[in-house]
Amino acid sequence: MTRDDLRKLWENPANWNRLRRYQCEDDPRLIVPKRFGFGWTLNWSHALAWPFLVVMVTLVVGGALGIHYIAPDAGPTARLIAIAAPVLLFGGLVAWLSARSGN
Repeated sequence: MTRDDLRKLWENPANWNRLRRYQCEDDPRLIVPKRFGFGWTLNWSHALAWPFLVVMVTLVVGGALGIHYIAPDAGPTARLIAIAAPVLLFGGLVAWLSARSGN
């Protein structure tokens, strides 16, 4: 599928629901740019959308609980790093793979 094909799918209003969620079975990408505003969103028709969401929530909750139990005296900066670092790394990896391979 070419970039023009992907752009046409993304621009088609029928692939966006009222909640501004992107749902396109023909688009192989897991992560797509948001239609309005800044950032990225999931293609909710992709088979890995829900597992991806579960992993992201697990990383955030796991980071928060991990820093709480492993280092209860950690300051706010350490807590922020423990939560944000795995999410940013995992999210960045998936976005890079999505843009690179078209999956």
